[in-house]
Amino acid sequence: MNQIVSDKQKGLPSTNLNISLLRFSTATSCVPKTAIVRTAALRKPAFGDMALVRVVSLGGLVNLEQEHGQRFPLFVGSEFVGVFANRYAPDQYEGVVSESLDNPVIEMLNPGGTLGTVLNRNTSIGEPTKVEVLAFFQDANGKTINTLDYGLATPARLLKNKQEDKTLIVITGSSMNAGKSHTAKIIVYGLTQAGKSVVAGKITGTAAKKDILLMQAAGAKTVVDFTSFGFPSTYKISEEQLTTLFWRMYTHLNAQCPKGGYIVLEIADGVLEEEAYTLLSNFEITETIDHLVFSARDALSAFAGVCMAKEEFDMEIVAVSGPIANSPLAIRELHMLLPDMPVFHNQILDAKTIETVFIR
Repeated sequence: MNQIVSDKQKGLPSTNLNISLLRFSTATSCVPKTAIVRTAALRKPAFGDMALVRVVSLGGLVNLEQEHGQRFPLFVGSEFVGVFANRYAPDQYEGVVSESLDNPVIEMLNPGGTLGTVLNRNTSIGEPTKVEVLAFFQDANGKTINTLDYGLATPARLLKNKQEDKTLIVITGSSMNAGKSHTAKIIVYGLTQAGKSVVAGKITGTAAKKDILLMQAAGAKTVVDFTSFGFPSTYKISEEQLTTLFWRMYTHLNAQCPKGGYIVLEIADGVLEEEAYTLLSNFEITETIDHLVFSARDALSAFAGVCMAKEEFDMEIVAVSGPIANSPLAIRELHMLLPDMPVFHNQILDAKTIETVFIR
């Protein structure tokens, strides 16, 4: 590793690169190691650029999620390969790709190894963990390694064929940490326990495997997220990129889903987040959705979500889940306003409700 640093300081690429010694983060997972040939000198970063960094100070993030989902504790001096990206996380950090590397000390945006400049943070967590950018990477043709050049090669569009008898369930919610991933998990588990075949994915967010690994552990035969298609995050990508990503993911999962099976998709953060709002405002996408589930912490959030889905997206919420289901009083409050709305727990299997709502 010292060879890489000294070559970087000279502004020269290094071919003495031992890939096996590098620690790769989740955000890099779509890039095959065989594509990485040498390091390269620093320059203005772009969304998706991979970089070798070294931790210079620890803050609110103290663990690195590696490419297969395992967590590694970070220390000052720890080196890893991350990816320049943007992040939207009201409970943690908002960050963007750094404008320059005139000062190579930047911030770690999430445990999945995304890198950039923090714009805002939730005051309940610490200052961001800072890292020094040591080098970029190049392929055999001298091109900078960028995750957008890799990932699953899936056609960009597949219109729904109702003859295939496949059901698309989408989970959205009121906010970050409103229980969406656990709601997706329990739906997957309930359907597989009922003998149904399920595939699953997460369409928006910032690189982290834990959510799709929950779905896989619950029984999904295939799981993917945006990183599978080359995106280290989805915050601030264009509407065209976002909708194309949706159709590529839907096409991929549809191909893995047998007739009569289920596709379960989670949309990150809350419905007011820009990418979530954009997806649910797209008529062609919402026409493809068979069931929309809302995850919320409390009755008011759940009621607002049901109303917003109807008024803004012309969609019906078929069921509510999330932390609200922990409280009989909260459920009672919701049923004062929506007496017929199914509410199911996302930590304990409510097989009867899942069968009633989702199984024909």
